[in-house]
Amino acid sequence: MSLTKVTYSMIQGAVFNVLDYGATGDGSTNDQAACQAAIDAAVAAGGGVVYFPAGTYSLTSVASSDTTPNGLLIPHTSTWDANTAVTLQGDGVDSVLLAGNATMCVLRNSRVFTTIRNLRIDGGPKTDVIGLGVMPESITQTTTITSNSNMTVENVWIENCRRGMHFQPGPTVMGSDSGCFYHSITNLFSNLNDEHVYMIKDVTAAGNRVTRTTFSHCVFLRGNTGFNIFGGTEIDLFSCFFEMINTGVTPSAIPVAFYYADSNPANIRIVGGYAEACTSGVIAASQAIAVQMSLINYSQAMANDATVAFMSTVQGQNWVVPKVLNQSASISLGDSSFVSLVADPANGGVKVADMQVNSDSMQTWLAGTRIAMLYPTVMPVYTVATLPTAASAGIGGRATVSDATATTFASIPTGGGANLVPVYSTGSGWLIG
Repeated sequence: MSLTKVTYSMIQGAVFNVLDYGATGDGSTNDQAACQAAIDAAVAAGGGVVYFPAGTYSLTSVASSDTTPNGLLIPHTSTWDANTAVTLQGDGVDSVLLAGNATMCVLRNSRVFTTIRNLRIDGGPKTDVIGLGVMPESITQTTTITSNSNMTVENVWIENCRRGMHFQPGPTVMGSDSGCFYHSITNLFSNLNDEHVYMIKDVTAAGNRVTRTTFSHCVFLRGNTGFNIFGGTEIDLFSCFFEMINTGVTPSAIPVAFYYADSNPANIRIVGGYAEACTSGVIAASQAIAVQMSLINYSQAMANDATVAFMSTVQGQNWVVPKVLNQSASISLGDSSFVSLVADPANGGVKVADMQVNSDSMQTWLAGTRIAMLYPTVMPVYTVATLPTAASAGIGGRATVSDATATTFASIPTGGGANLVPVYSTGSGWLIG
């Protein structure tokens, strides 16, 4: 008795296999029409799985409803119904959607409840290619409410594109917002893209943003910009890794792993993960934007920052570290200097803490002793008449006066002289000493 080979379609049930619609997967034949026919059949059936067996599916673009031609389009639906979901399923890295020409979007998702799983999207040697566009069928139209929300991406590779992923919502129409939210991207491998992830507002700039979107266990490797967010709120990254984001000047003159510039920012969280060999790490466009960013147990190693920095919140262009989480915590002071608090700098098991600037010790705390001051503390200098109130300085507050008439210890300083003397506050007055 012969055995029948169990196929993917037999396991999953109703599946729209692109080979059944005339696709070849040979890497040279234009498979655009055949693959789009399989997607359209799934849509017409009320949803289903479009299956791409291992192969390279070259996609020559066709005109879209805006200025960016598409390879494949998962079209918009006016119904918010998970039962009409469309899934694009491949056999992993060997199932390739290949850009057939320049200046195109290889795959545009304009639908709700779409799943894209186990596929590779490759821009090839073509220029100005978007790998995966999560955006309306037309990003320029302003009359129809659209939604491209609730997308799931699992085990997808995006490579060799000008822009790996482009997120953009539709317009506000008669007071109602279009949506681009509740996306879940897991195990994305984004490699050799000039710009890995781009998020922007709707074309009317009415305030519609990408929101409530999560990236988990993703890798962003090589290129100019990791994340470039001009329209995104409630964006979470969990255990994501940036490496070698250090080439080119487009779109960022100085390559950067994560850049946030929303004009109405809110809730950007990077939890865990690491950035290494990147020109710049996490940067916010302004102080007001930076306060909406939280970095929790996230670390980075790059030329412009401390060797390893454990950060909590980024304020402006500097790091604020409220609590030491490891051997060293660092505060960046700019492109080439940083302050760090190092526990046990000699690694000798001694209760010592060292404040360093660019690895040079400035002062040291020793358990059970006073602070060892390696450089003198410079006190502010006043004339007697301009001393702040002793109450505001507090008991023990220190300063220097430049015009004391006398130098007697513990006497009340009076102005009009030529003596430079230290003074201290009792809380109710200033005394020389």
